[in-house]
Amino acid sequence: MGFVKPTLPDVDFEEFVRMPLMERIRIMTTKWADHGLGAPRMIHVLYIVKLIFFYALGGVLVATTTSHLPAFWHVSEWWNQPIVYQKLVLWTILLELIGLAGSWGPLAGKTKPMTGGYRFWAKVNTIRLRPWKAVPFTNGDRRTWFDVIVYLALNLSVVVALVMPGVHSDSLSKVLPNNTSGLVNPALLIVPMVLLVLIGLRDETIFLAARGEQYLPALVFFATLPFVSNNIAGNWIGVCIRAGAMNETFTVTDSARNTYRKAFQFNQTTDGDTVALFYAENIASGANAVTVSETTTSTLRFAILEYSGVATSGSLDVTAMAQGYNASPNSGNAVTTVSGDLLLGVITTSDPEAYTAGSGYRMEENVPAEPGTKLITEDQTQASAGAVSASATLGAADMWAAGLAAFKAANSGGPVHSADGSNCTPWPPSVQSPLRHDRSSELSRQARVSCNVPRTSARPPVASTPIRSATSARNVATMCGQKGATQAR
Repeated sequence: MGFVKPTLPDVDFEEFVRMPLMERIRIMTTKWADHGLGAPRMIHVLYIVKLIFFYALGGVLVATTTSHLPAFWHVSEWWNQPIVYQKLVLWTILLELIGLAGSWGPLAGKTKPMTGGYRFWAKVNTIRLRPWKAVPFTNGDRRTWFDVIVYLALNLSVVVALVMPGVHSDSLSKVLPNNTSGLVNPALLIVPMVLLVLIGLRDETIFLAARGEQYLPALVFFATLPFVSNNIAGNWIGVCIRAGAMNETFTVTDSARNTYRKAFQFNQTTDGDTVALFYAENIASGANAVTVSETTTSTLRFAILEYSGVATSGSLDVTAMAQGYNASPNSGNAVTTVSGDLLLGVITTSDPEAYTAGSGYRMEENVPAEPGTKLITEDQTQASAGAVSASATLGAADMWAAGLAAFKAANSGGPVHSADGSNCTPWPPSVQSPLRHDRSSELSRQARVSCNVPRTSARPPVASTPIRSATSARNVATMCGQKGATQAR
């Protein structure tokens, strides 16, 4: 088999066509066993070029252009946008429907022309194969104008869903707060789903060519399911807690059976609160719900954060805790033992306050949402080992408690940090390769959830919060108190 010349049976063509059928079949099957199709290598190169430039680059170009995303060569700015992958699915469906994808070219038995698809399915009186005789209104084996119209309408509906910009998704915004491209409008997917089923009942060939058994469920998921983010194996979860009574005994568990350890717990003696931080290392992957319970009846506020890049065992480095009354809460100093620690601060107040994160820190959670906040979490990555504290500025003097825990990274005992020691940077929770971002050595925060359960019951509160997708304090009403506790915004 050459680059241009095909491998043909070793027989004279004029003699071959005069041979009995069974002899011709024997010759051709022997040739297939020895040489395969025998197409010249340039055909394989053509397929590779088509796959790279027409399918892959073409699909990315269409997806980014129609979703108001940066140009396709700015890979770092679009590769983590869900709408790109939704539109790549639609692009694949369209190419399959037209006949330019899997069932195309000589390797699919098409030579002149190399494209079948629309040449047959958009033409009246071509052969049609119904899947079930019992289905009414599908009699016959020839394509009618009705079949042609349904086929063309299906193509058009896929094109519309493909080229229209995305729409806002509340579930996506909880996971990726800075996302602006949204998701494909679910309403635009209804017509393609209906027409794909309808054309499949009239002609199973088109349904199978469109890979309906694969992509119809995908369209259903796009149209009906919220965007979620499961935990990623090997990541780290922190649970920051404020309870409205002293000397609480907390129990933290989750549905993934991760083991939670206590980093610190102390009382705010003036206001009568308990502040604590629990954590789980090397967590399991998949959907998860974290449950926090306490031994007495009191308010219960907590925030859950998921990070990648933290050590999978022995991650706790040092802690510091303090309480006071003024507008400048500070945990007091702790001296870290290794460079690159994740610094996680937990600060609470007696009354609702306006918080400003401490120098170098990024505020991750406010519980409840402002202006009623009584608990915040803040984080940063420490560039070099040394003295460090967690601090904040309040809108007014108040009774406060502040705790700091430093956790080591997976790569040498401390979370990987940026060269300038800048703040931790959120990472899209769907990404499974930690520590790769615009600054490739930063610690990554994977997800966050917060919950506020007020004192409403005579029994010890139990709050169970799913963390399949990140959320903020203002969006916890349907996620908290699954064990019966009442929640408040």
